[in-house]
Amino acid sequence: MLIDDEARSVPRISWARALCDWPRLRRDPLSVLSAWRDRRGACFRLPGRRPVFAITDPADVRHVLVTRQPFYPKGGNFELTRETLGDGLVTSNGPLHDRQRRLLAPVFLRGKWDALPAAVEAEAERAATEWTRRENVDLARESARVAIQVVGRVFFGLDLAPRVEEIQEAFLAGQHYMAAGAFSFWPGWVRRRWRPAFQRATAAVVRVGEDILAAAERGEARTDFLETLMRARDSHGAPLPRKLLRDEIITLLGAGHETTGAAIGWTFDRLFQHPGPWAAFQREAREGSNAGSFVRACLLESMRLRPPVWCLGRRAMESDRLPSGVDVPAGAHVVIFTHLLNTDPRHFTNPAVFRPERFVDAENGGAPPFSFLPFGGGPRSCLGENFAMVEMISMMRFWVRRFDLAPISAAPARPQPLVSLRPRGGVWARVRPRPST
Repeated sequence: MLIDDEARSVPRISWARALCDWPRLRRDPLSVLSAWRDRRGACFRLPGRRPVFAITDPADVRHVLVTRQPFYPKGGNFELTRETLGDGLVTSNGPLHDRQRRLLAPVFLRGKWDALPAAVEAEAERAATEWTRRENVDLARESARVAIQVVGRVFFGLDLAPRVEEIQEAFLAGQHYMAAGAFSFWPGWVRRRWRPAFQRATAAVVRVGEDILAAAERGEARTDFLETLMRARDSHGAPLPRKLLRDEIITLLGAGHETTGAAIGWTFDRLFQHPGPWAAFQREAREGSNAGSFVRACLLESMRLRPPVWCLGRRAMESDRLPSGVDVPAGAHVVIFTHLLNTDPRHFTNPAVFRPERFVDAENGGAPPFSFLPFGGGPRSCLGENFAMVEMISMMRFWVRRFDLAPISAAPARPQPLVSLRPRGGVWARVRPRPST
C-alpha cells in the first residue's frame, strides 16, 4: 500500500531505556510496558534489530485485526508454537486457517452447550472429592485440571483424568520455552537452556494427541468435534492429512485449559482483594439462578485487568499505514498488548480499579469497540468464546457453592507472562466443604 501523505513519527524505546528497565522488565513486564505507554503514547517502537510496534489505539487495532487482517498474519515468537501445535487452528494462517475455521465453526455454535454446565459440574465434583482431603488448593491449577477433563469428555468422549498431570506439565514446559526469550537481550541463548525440556514436552503432547486420534479411528471416541474432523475432505475430496487431524486435537487440548485456569485463578485473586464484590459474587453463585450476571461481570473485569491472552502478535506482509498515521514497513511486527488497551484511561474510567459493575449492564464495559479483547477480535477471534464463558462461570459457581474459600495470603498474585498470563505461584486458598443443602 503506497502512502503519499506525511507519516506520523513513532516514539522509540531506546536501548538505554530498555537496559535501565531490564531488571524490572523481567520481574514485572506489565508495569514496565504500561510506563512506556504512558510516556510514549498510543504507539511506540520497541528496541530490537527488527521493527516492532506496540499499538494501543482501538482504530489501529481494528485495522490490523479486521480491515487489513489478511495482510497481518500471526508472527513473531508465536511461530515457535508450531513445533507443538503444528498447523492447528491457532497457528495456521491464510487459506488454511479460513478452511479450518469454516470446518469447526458449527461445532462451537452457542446452542450446542445447553448441557455444558452439567458436564462441568460432574468433572468439578471429581476434583472436589480430592479437595475434601486437602486443606489448601491452587485455584488456578485445579481449574485448569478440571478444564482438561471437560475437554476430554465433551470434545473427545474420553476420560483424560489419568493423564491430566502429564498434559499440564507438558504444555507448561512449552510455555516456558516459547516465552524464555521475550524479555531477554540474548533470546537464542536463553531458549537453549529450555530446549531439552521443550522437546520432551512436545513429545508428550504428541503422544496424547496420537492416542486420542487412534481412539477415534478405532471408534472408541465419538463426538461432534471428532466426527467433523474425521469426515472432513480437502478441495480434492481426500481426507485431511493425519498430522493435521492430530494438530487440531492438540490445539484444542492446549487452548481449552491454559487460559481457562488462568482466568479463573485471576478472578478469585481479584475477588479476594475486594470484600464487597466477593460477598456479592458468593451470594449470586449460591442462588438457584443460572443467570450468573455478576459472576460473569467479575470474570470479565478480572480478564480486563489480568488478560490471560495478554498479547497478540502480527507480521506486516507489505508496507501499510495505520489509521493513527504510523507507517509500518513490510516485515515489521505489530504487537497488541491487551493489558495496555484494557487499562488505558481513554477507554475505561478508573482503569486500575477492580469494578465488576462496569460489565453488568454495559456492553464491552462501556468502552469503545476493540479496546477490550478478552477473546481477540476480528476473523481470528476465539471460536470457543461462548463455550469458555459457560464453562468458567459454571466452574466458579460450583467451587463457591461447594466450598468456603479464603485466601492464604493477603498479597495479590504476581503476573507471570508466558504465552498466557498466569498467576505466578498460583492462587492458593483454604478450602472448607460447605454443608449440603
